[in-house]
Amino acid sequence: MRTTETKHRPDSSRSAAAAHRGGDALLAGVIAAHAFAAGLHGVAHREHGIDLSAWQSVFVAIVVVIAPLWGAWLHWRTRARFGLVLITISMIAADVFGVALHFVVAGDDNVLSHPAWHATHPATAWLFELSAFAVFLTETAAGAVGLWCLRRRARPAS
Repeated sequence: MRTTETKHRPDSSRSAAAAHRGGDALLAGVIAAHAFAAGLHGVAHREHGIDLSAWQSVFVAIVVVIAPLWGAWLHWRTRARFGLVLITISMIAADVFGVALHFVVAGDDNVLSHPAWHATHPATAWLFELSAFAVFLTETAAGAVGLWCLRRRARPAS
């Protein structure tokens, strides 16, 4: 009678696939949260009458809204690395844009320079401020998770 000894060897392709799925799920959640936060922030812009310039409107439409959604579709539809790169670059660019306009550059879009909003718009001032912070957090998270996913995919299988 022959006995075979089975050694436990981790299946690196399975563990790598599980890690990719985990990163993909996290990225999907962050992109969904970003879309929600950006939508709320757009409503807040409209409520407060804060218009964007033409170039800002084009940037928001392409980089903040379309690029991450298109990147997600490419990434999950075809598993294309290009989709992951598009998500990551668009979220980092959107984050730089948002930080500059919401927290650094003086103007109507700067949430730190409008204490009078609370007196003139008591019911909606919080929406503009909170959504600006939520957009910042989700863009930062999406950029970081995108970089993490790209780094994990670049590692050779062990």
